[in-house]
Amino acid sequence: MIRRPPRSTLSSSSAASDVYKRQVSSNADGVLFTCSAFGSCIEQVKQKYPQMPVLKPNEAMMEEAVMIGGKIGVLSVFEPTVGSIVREMNEMAASLGKEVDVTARFIPGALDILRGGDEARYNRVVADAAGEMRDEIECDVMVLAMFSMACCGPAVAARLGPEVPTLTSPVSAVEKMKRLLSSP
Repeated sequence: MIRRPPRSTLSSSSAASDVYKRQVSSNADGVLFTCSAFGSCIEQVKQKYPQMPVLKPNEAMMEEAVMIGGKIGVLSVFEPTVGSIVREMNEMAASLGKEVDVTARFIPGALDILRGGDEARYNRVVADAAGEMRDEIECDVMVLAMFSMACCGPAVAARLGPEVPTLTSPVSAVEKMKRLLSSP
């Protein structure tokens, strides 16, 4: 994992080159970005090194949700993520030739609870929001929009039950990376 560089370098080609150099020097087989702030740097790495699996933070999760299809519920604890993930999810659906109905919501105050150190309460707040969304829109799949929400996955899955899959970025990304690395 590469730590987030200073904001001034997030979109520069030198940042893309630095990511690749670190990957090569560590003998990694692929790169999984865990923050969308890397932005165009991710695309630069993908274009410059097409032989290596390079995944965006939510790419695998969004693809999995789109393939499940139907009504997709998305929860975020960071408000600016809401608009961008809906746009990206719809773009993903279009690229895969799928039609989906994406509803995304921001959970006010949840991130402050986590920052305050009460992970159990944070998990409950997110699980409650997921239950409300499921009941309201009858979603077919629930997406937790940020890597930092992965800890909520078990609580959300327990709240929604097996009939509504709960997707998190880390789980989906690791599974996709495994598939990519095991492909000839």
